[in-house]
Amino acid sequence: QAGPTVAAPADSADDAASRAVAEYQALEAKGRGGNMPALDELRRRYKIKRTLDGRVQLLSSRGKWWSVRLDMEVPGAMLLREPDQGLMYAVQTSSLQQIDLSDDYVLLLMFADGAWEQQMSPISFSDENGKVKQLKLDEREFREVVGILNEVEEDNEADGPGQ
Repeated sequence: QAGPTVAAPADSADDAASRAVAEYQALEAKGRGGNMPALDELRRRYKIKRTLDGRVQLLSSRGKWWSVRLDMEVPGAMLLREPDQGLMYAVQTSSLQQIDLSDDYVLLLMFADGAWEQQMSPISFSDENGKVKQLKLDEREFREVVGILNEVEEDNEADGPGQ
């Protein structure tokens, strides 16, 4: 079985992303790029927030805040954690090999259009009995993991074709 397939994010020319980036640039031009209330409001309008420790969360269409982080072993890959069950998903872009989630410009470019929900792919693996399951991580595990996608791909390749 092949590893997880992930789609590229929508074109940055998308209306919502373009509008979000323009608003961010306007804040910076006014010298308000470091104004936390203004940045928080801009992020909120585009369903993005930062936790107190700077971690990124995205608001889903169902009103739940999903955690986001990079897969440090796969260029352009991000991991998303569903908050209720801890189900894991991936989004990968071919246009950005190095993603800096601490940069609000990048966040708005990647997520302001809300298309991440259609682009994400479940991360699955084969258990010891060969049954395919979706990966689940609790919040602590999610924060501590360095990378998942390479490991899942290697496990799936080791299972051989047809498994």
